[in-house]
Amino acid sequence: MTTFSVLRGMRDFLPKEAKVMRFIEGKAREVARLYSYMEVITPVVESYELLAAKTGEEVRSRMYVFEDLGGRKVALRPEFTASVARLVSTSLRTASKPLRLFCVGSLYRYDEPQRGRFREFWQSNFELMGSQRPEADAEILLLTNSL
Repeated sequence: MTTFSVLRGMRDFLPKEAKVMRFIEGKAREVARLYSYMEVITPVVESYELLAAKTGEEVRSRMYVFEDLGGRKVALRPEFTASVARLVSTSLRTASKPLRLFCVGSLYRYDEPQRGRFREFWQSNFELMGSQRPEADAEILLLTNSL
């Protein structure tokens, strides 16, 4: 019988670890609610062109890139900002600004695995879009400190 192992750089979360992850996610959601951030969920797979245009060379060189069955060049999201920016510029383009948006989930980068660093990782993300005021940056710092 063939046995399969988890891929290098990936990991399983056993029940105790999964409980801790959900607790941390819950805390991030509490902070989002406290600061009036609305949760959005974006696809794990995005257009390569979108992600390449919105990330630096270092991140771009570590993206999981492939051609889908329709022949499109796509990638697993290495960060949230490009996907959230796409969402704001399309589905939320007429929404009043500033927009306070929050998301949490898996991201993927083909990094060299090491202690505490995996190729699939979880992240919470807070975006305050449509404000040029310095207080917007201060708000992000404050809510991050609340975590």
